[in-house]
Amino acid sequence: MLHLSFRTKLTLVMIILVGLGTGVTLTLSLKNLRDTSAGYIDDLAQSEAKLFLKKQELDTAPIREALVKLSISTRFHAALSEYEEDEVVYLSMFGQLDTRNVVDDNSDLFRIIDSKNNFLITTNSEAGLTENFGEFPWEKKLLSATAILSDSEISKESGFLTIQSPEGISVLHSVMTSRIYDDFDEVFFGFLAVLSPAYSGESNATIKDESNMINGIFVEEQLFQDDLTPDSRKMVEKRIQVNQVGKSFAAIPVEDSQLQFSNRSYPHRVLMTHLNPGGAFPPAYFVSLYDLEESTRQEEDLKAKTLLSGSLCMMVALVLSLALSHGLSIPIRELVKGTQEIKNRNFDTKVPVRTHDELGQLATSFNEMAVGLGMAEKYRNVLNMVTDKNVAEELLQGKLNLGGEVRRISVLFCDIRGFTSMTQGMAPPRVIEMLNEHMTRMTEVVYRYQGVVDKFVGDEIMVIFGAPKSHENDSQNAVLCAAEMVSERHLLNQTSEFNQIRIGIGIATGEAVAGCMGSSDRMDYTVLGETVNLAARLCGKAPPQEVLIDQATHIDTKEMLPSDPVADLDLKGFSDAIQAYQLIPNESESKQT
Repeated sequence: MLHLSFRTKLTLVMIILVGLGTGVTLTLSLKNLRDTSAGYIDDLAQSEAKLFLKKQELDTAPIREALVKLSISTRFHAALSEYEEDEVVYLSMFGQLDTRNVVDDNSDLFRIIDSKNNFLITTNSEAGLTENFGEFPWEKKLLSATAILSDSEISKESGFLTIQSPEGISVLHSVMTSRIYDDFDEVFFGFLAVLSPAYSGESNATIKDESNMINGIFVEEQLFQDDLTPDSRKMVEKRIQVNQVGKSFAAIPVEDSQLQFSNRSYPHRVLMTHLNPGGAFPPAYFVSLYDLEESTRQEEDLKAKTLLSGSLCMMVALVLSLALSHGLSIPIRELVKGTQEIKNRNFDTKVPVRTHDELGQLATSFNEMAVGLGMAEKYRNVLNMVTDKNVAEELLQGKLNLGGEVRRISVLFCDIRGFTSMTQGMAPPRVIEMLNEHMTRMTEVVYRYQGVVDKFVGDEIMVIFGAPKSHENDSQNAVLCAAEMVSERHLLNQTSEFNQIRIGIGIATGEAVAGCMGSSDRMDYTVLGETVNLAARLCGKAPPQEVLIDQATHIDTKEMLPSDPVADLDLKGFSDAIQAYQLIPNESESKQT
């Protein structure tokens, strides 16, 4: 696993945060820009559709007005009722309808549908057709619409139909119908219908906006818009047919509207408005195609500015993070180094306090902690010097309190034979030097056998086995320790200038009161009882370089170290004679002795 420094981690975090912030800001800004742009375009498209309908209404108003007048004309009703020839009916219609004031040219078509929803046939050129009458698809669609109008009793209806020109080109026509009805006699005669060109690309300037929007009409699966290339027109037609037909207002997603205009390729937003919802004629849609070149340019500009500002912010954040991490990493490294020194028990170490913030407080607390640990270590060292280390550990852990408990222990006393006569005339510093050398070597042996040095009394050592901790084999440890103390003294006599020292050791095993004796302000850990007194008395009776043990110790250790019984001993403080045993030294020790 890769281990990174604090400075590197902080720098990476700052870079990631700035990067995420820039990304989120860019995403939200682009979404807001697109939503705003889409709302503006949608409103503009609907306004264009309303404007188209208004203009269409104004342009066709004279025709609608003439149709309404003709549909209620008594003369026209009479022609429909009295004349059997359709030609006469059409002539009557043209006689009452001033086509010169109603239509722009002779491209307009006129049709009369009777009450049975059939065309009145004519070859009059003013009707817009002279041969093959009644065989064109648009006429069937017109009859379908009037059939619906007959059932619904709608008086008039407008719509759109496509008519093929002689050249085979589809031309969009607006259709206006009016019911022919005699209110007085309540007679329904049929419908009048006028079809006139509604839109042919550039010819109709009303739906050609000066903005980025191009408008057209979608009827009968065809889009009427001359600005589009054939491929683009087919693409829009396909999108509308597949996704949008049947909705009152909708927009094709931009990603589905990559259209080409004027030899340039830009995304366009394609919108549509249903012009005749619920009408009898085929659905007609006002289609608006908005050029998104400017919107795309704005998005690109927004991206560039956001990324530039994000890059600048990242550079500033990088510089700040490096400066901040430098200010943080130095105190942290100093604290890490300081903890290593504390780990190595160098409690005199100090870390600089560089600031007054939390790091400064941490450094101050660390230095105070180091001072406290140093004092605790000094106390521990002093305590270890004035008492046994095992007892010191128990005291530091708070496990020893004022008072005692009865425990089975083994007690060992060891003193120097003839110490008074040996030190007579010896300078006190030399006496201390001799005792320190002797006690040091003896204490080392005691610790090897898990003994506890209770006290030093002049030339005498008192050792406890089994308190404050029992090791289950305390009497065996005591005997082995005594044997090695004798052996160690033999070896020391061969190397030390103090080579005339002989020791005697006494060991007793039994119950004793073990605990802290003294006051709440000053106490010592020791053991009291008959077992202690017996060990001290056996030590006093032990010959030089010999070990005397009591019967309880002999029973516990006879299988491990051989011992011989000695004559019963009369000891001070004991009313009965004491059976004691003397350890048999090994052969090498005997020769040394």
